[in-house]
Amino acid sequence: MPILLVSFIAGWRKFVVYQAERFPFLAHGPLVFAFAFSASSFSRLCRGERGLPPVLDILLGGLVALGLFFLLRLVDEWKDRHEDALHRPYRPVPRGLVGFRDLARWAAITLAIQAGAVIWLGHGLWLWMLPAAVWLAAMSFEFGVGTWLRKHHLLYAASHMAIMPLFDLFTTAIDWHVVGTPPRGVEIFLILSYLNGFVLEIGRKLRAAADEEPGVETYSALYGSHKAAGMWLFALASTALTAAWAALSIPSGIWALAALAVLLPCAAAVGVAYWKDPTTARAKRVETAAGLWTLGMYLVVGATPAIVSALGGRS
Repeated sequence: MPILLVSFIAGWRKFVVYQAERFPFLAHGPLVFAFAFSASSFSRLCRGERGLPPVLDILLGGLVALGLFFLLRLVDEWKDRHEDALHRPYRPVPRGLVGFRDLARWAAITLAIQAGAVIWLGHGLWLWMLPAAVWLAAMSFEFGVGTWLRKHHLLYAASHMAIMPLFDLFTTAIDWHVVGTPPRGVEIFLILSYLNGFVLEIGRKLRAAADEEPGVETYSALYGSHKAAGMWLFALASTALTAAWAALSIPSGIWALAALAVLLPCAAAVGVAYWKDPTTARAKRVETAAGLWTLGMYLVVGATPAIVSALGGRS
């Protein structure tokens, strides 16, 4: 028994350090639960239902989505193991803090928690979790064409970003599975998630020239800071337009449009500042702006109209 306890404590310490460096749950949790809340709320509004989704729906969606994003991080550790060993030896896996057995154990625990929650609360929802799980498994082997994909960077990013609407297929299904099929309008939310994935992806991979690392494929290194900033601003604008489309498809969406009209110029100003002068501080601000935009955008598109409808508002 003491040996098992010592082993558990050692493993827990590894996990705490690993998640702090590679997937801080306290930082990602609010964003992911906002994402799940908004997805369920948006689907509910598309069905013509007023009020907020049940608390258990929000908890189930947030728990499963958080687990899927964590699994995505673990998959990245496996996919990038050779590049990390060569170019990023400071990361937890190449420096020896954790091994792939640890990652496999954490993945198994995560899958068990997700499956248990879905079976207990989901009433057949596991079927709508399968597409994301299958795509995630395919991503871990880079669809069998990893060498070719890595030579086509934008196609590589586009194929991996498809996991986002598949996540949303499940989080919206938590609501609409009660009627059997997705209501009209949910497809807009799936497109929105796909596009917003690029806002996050590009935003976290912009650097100042002095901060670029050999062998690390950031967007600023691949395309130059000006072009990369333009790509981020284009992704932001595309997401904003789709968010507006989503808002117009639901009751009380005028409130979302008003909020988006405030959020968009604030986020865009950060990207323009980096485009003009790509310093370390401005690159970090873009990453922060991408996260804040995502949090705010999801809340105003799904949560705000749901709250307004629950309070009896009219668009």
